[in-house]
Amino acid sequence: MADQNRRRQRTGGRISGPLSALALLLALALAAAACGGGEADEETTTTAAPATTAAAAAAEAAEPAAEAEPTAATEAPAPEMGTVTIAVPTDIATFDPNGVTGVRDLDMYINLYAGLTRHAVIPSPMAPGHYEWSRVEVEPNLAESIDISEDGTVYTFKIREGLSFPSGNPLSAKDFHYSWERGLAHPGSITDFELGVAEISDMAQVQLLDDYTLQVTLPRPNPRILRVFSLSVMSAVDSALLESQATEEDPWADEYARSNPAGYGPYVLVERDVGTRMVFEPNPGWWDPSSAGRSRIIYQVVPEEAQRLLLVQQGAIDLAYAMSARTAQRAGDDVQVLDFPTFAQRYLGLNQTKEPYNDLRVRQALAWAIDYDRIIAEVYFGSSQRLLGPFPTGHEGWVDSWPYSQDIEKAKELLAEAGYPDGFEAEMLVYGDLPEIEASTVLIQSDLAQAGIDLGVRTVTGAEFFGLISPGQEDFDMAIVPCTPWLPEVWYTSNLLLHSGTTCSITYNNPAVDQLVEDMKVAATTEDAIVPAQEAQALWEQDIGFIPIAQPNQIQILSSDLKGFLLTNEDESVYFAFLEK
Repeated sequence: MADQNRRRQRTGGRISGPLSALALLLALALAAAACGGGEADEETTTTAAPATTAAAAAAEAAEPAAEAEPTAATEAPAPEMGTVTIAVPTDIATFDPNGVTGVRDLDMYINLYAGLTRHAVIPSPMAPGHYEWSRVEVEPNLAESIDISEDGTVYTFKIREGLSFPSGNPLSAKDFHYSWERGLAHPGSITDFELGVAEISDMAQVQLLDDYTLQVTLPRPNPRILRVFSLSVMSAVDSALLESQATEEDPWADEYARSNPAGYGPYVLVERDVGTRMVFEPNPGWWDPSSAGRSRIIYQVVPEEAQRLLLVQQGAIDLAYAMSARTAQRAGDDVQVLDFPTFAQRYLGLNQTKEPYNDLRVRQALAWAIDYDRIIAEVYFGSSQRLLGPFPTGHEGWVDSWPYSQDIEKAKELLAEAGYPDGFEAEMLVYGDLPEIEASTVLIQSDLAQAGIDLGVRTVTGAEFFGLISPGQEDFDMAIVPCTPWLPEVWYTSNLLLHSGTTCSITYNNPAVDQLVEDMKVAATTEDAIVPAQEAQALWEQDIGFIPIAQPNQIQILSSDLKGFLLTNEDESVYFAFLEK
């Protein structure tokens, strides 16, 4: 227990001041970790520490005690670090947190960047030897301590000292300030969106008290603020590096940041062959031994799903990413198949800014035309539940009231009423990085054909997809959209999926729903936000903001000796640090 207390002290943080419900949860977790059994020394009892995770415990078990006497074992050279090879379907589009366009980009942010706070890591109850991010609990990361004012509107973050970016530039409070200022300077970027969630709309709200102290002033208490700061797109960027690459035409060094990592995280990029592979190694200057990388990572682009399966079966790779349930069924007994329920969503988004999708009767017809149960059975092989509304099933505030199931005759009647008795031609924009979306499209083509709708297909990469459906672009008729609420919190998810002007709400726009979402934002507690959230869902359902299809599990296929997979909340991204053989 003495060794455990020493580890806690080394990775500790502090939160003080009156706390919102979330901050109180965090404080209790910190206190529990600091006081969890045994007698702590005086130094340990004066500094609260992050909740001890399974990963930290595993690292503790593997690390000799700090004061152990030298022996032949402890003096021997450390064993050579192993290599883990990951196969993914596509290359990334950008290293810039402002520019996220797909899941593969998120792989870069959660490994090469870090924020003020981070998700707590817990052992997976479904997969021994693997982990999950907590959906509600966060802990200090690059913030060594967090002080909260009496009224809950001023947050003061003390940044850990002595850390440096891979460039050698020291990491300081200025880097967070610059990162967020850069996000606000790119309206519509994901960083700009998350700053809005945090209610930071003006950099006058963010003050640098000294080199390592950042103070944020909010217009009102925000119960989700510490969870927002855990998101990868809210991480620090190397301000000195990007400023050195800025030009008059490109004042924020966007072009440079797209092709070059500029963060501090548990891993560093050491090699890249664009479109083919990348190699990552653990960051030797990472602040926390308990979450330091355990393996060298080779990130290999293998577009064909069948080839990814074959490679993991042959032992040539260790992790086959973006695998369908159909493929998992034929994976065999010599590999691991991880099948995690998630809050991921797949839904049919419709371009309501153009005919015929601006007609409610057409949207209703489409909703009646689809055989949802067939998609769940033949595409997901049961590794999904049906999505029954704009919120993921089981999410706080979720309402189970979606009335649609396949009825082709009703679909035809509604199309005739809308002036399309013979149907119409349409095009499906397909997110090509996820094979299950292509498989779902084939079945939907068949369903819509029965109602007289001739559906063509345009397949694009994930990076292209979100650009084509983003507000103001809208170069599509319909598209199966993959969207996951990174913070499964009632206002956050309502804002993401119901409020107009977001990528996940596509073209849906109802001012009454927008107002309900705004009302939720100022609710003092989650409970106070539930009623307007449910009212907003009812209006959305009447409008058919999009057509819910499936809430798929995340499926990955691993070599039999790989452990340390971490199920994240940020879509289907892969976290490197705990992977080892």
